[in-house]
Amino acid sequence: MENEKEVKKNKPVKVIMYGGVKGSIWANSRLVDNEKKIIYSVTITKNYKDVNTGEWKECNSYSSKDLSLLAMVSTACFVFISEHI
Repeated sequence: MENEKEVKKNKPVKVIMYGGVKGSIWANSRLVDNEKKIIYSVTITKNYKDVNTGEWKECNSYSSKDLSLLAMVSTACFVFISEHI
């Protein structure tokens, strides 16, 4: 398990991507029962290219075709976190 010094601020500890769906796993140090512990959280976004500007952007809205990728990313994030707690 990562200790408090290994937690980098403002950077995910792991990024998992399937297709355009990306899961970022964040580690945050918290005081739990008077002990510092690492608490993990996940943000899941979809990358897409704006047809008007050509720029890559992120959103958190998913079409039906994204749902299998969303499931794969969330499962992979769960496995990563389970192996690190």
